[in-house]
Amino acid sequence: MKRITTRVGAALIAGLLALPAQATPPPTLAAAVDAAWQRAEAAQAAVGEQRAASAAADSVGRWWAEPPAIALSQRTDRWQSDAGQREYQVHLTFPLWLPGQRRAYSQAAADGLAQAGALQRATRWRLAGEVRESGWRLVAMQAQAAQMAAAAASLQRLAADVRRRVEAGELPRTDLLAAQAEELAARNRHGSAELQVREAALEWRSLTGLDSLPDAAALAENLPAEIGLVAEHPALQEAAGEAAGAASQRDLVRTQRSAAPELSVGWSRSVGGRGNAAADSLVIGVRMPLGADERNKPLLARAEAAADVARTRELRQREQVQASLRLAREGLSLAEAQATAAQAQVRLLRERSELLERAFAVGELALPELLRALAAAGEAATYHARQQAELGLARARLLQSLGQHP
Repeated sequence: MKRITTRVGAALIAGLLALPAQATPPPTLAAAVDAAWQRAEAAQAAVGEQRAASAAADSVGRWWAEPPAIALSQRTDRWQSDAGQREYQVHLTFPLWLPGQRRAYSQAAADGLAQAGALQRATRWRLAGEVRESGWRLVAMQAQAAQMAAAAASLQRLAADVRRRVEAGELPRTDLLAAQAEELAARNRHGSAELQVREAALEWRSLTGLDSLPDAAALAENLPAEIGLVAEHPALQEAAGEAAGAASQRDLVRTQRSAAPELSVGWSRSVGGRGNAAADSLVIGVRMPLGADERNKPLLARAEAAADVARTRELRQREQVQASLRLAREGLSLAEAQATAAQAQVRLLRERSELLERAFAVGELALPELLRALAAAGEAATYHARQQAELGLARARLLQSLGQHP
């Protein structure tokens, strides 16, 4: 891929870093993403999924399909013949694993843990994309406002010069009115740009919770030497984790042909009547549920459908990631070309306006033509400043499409 030229890179540093200093240093992109992660609702949900998956994985080593249960019972004839017959029973019930079920449960827990980790990484990656977009949008608004402030200051100086020459009788009063009108229009444009800066800053603070604002140097990232789709892309890992998790859940349902059989071990003490000795006995029983097919068919159908949907989603996600990468590469190439053209345009129009200013100073040019030239040069400078930020954003979008974390 074509590299950004040294001249464009220098303009990016010179144009975007020439902004008002902050009381605190600008945050790095990584620090901003960390701050946004701490306050994001999606982050809390992803962390919760991770904890749930970890708890499920920890329970894989248990001996029983479900936690054991205890049952206590007593039988008496007190309310019938009252012959003193008594019976006391204590039973412990242990749900048993079906054949292959424990292994399937272990695989499902492992896949669930991997899926939760992939979800957390993908959520953080998407949040990094929001921070990148917000940061570069703010930098673009700041650069635009700075250029408009410079244009307003230039027109203010011009209006003052015109006033002096009108008072000296060199220019008509209509020129002063035109110069003052252009100055007011420039100040209004600057005010609107400052409002956009405040809106972008509010969005940045709402997303990250940081009071300090970023600049181009803090947001700048280096492109990798090789640009191509990698298997570690968070969106691909997330989709693959969902597909693997759905498949393991389907396999687990296939092993659950019925409810868990139960082994019960109990102790019983019975008294035949008054004056009879108590008799103790050990009770062992097995409970086998019936009607397995009727129970399992709808569960298996839903699990198979979920696995098919997850597999299809994985294929669509890969196509979407590849398309996003192609679009980001084309966007960066276009931004590079536009930045180079904008820089050349600024240089030409600035030189033209300087020549026309000198001609106006010696009375060889009418004010309206100078104002038009200054307006064109100011628009070009504003566009150039925004284009430098767009270039930084295009690089950030390419890194985002590659699945790169700050």
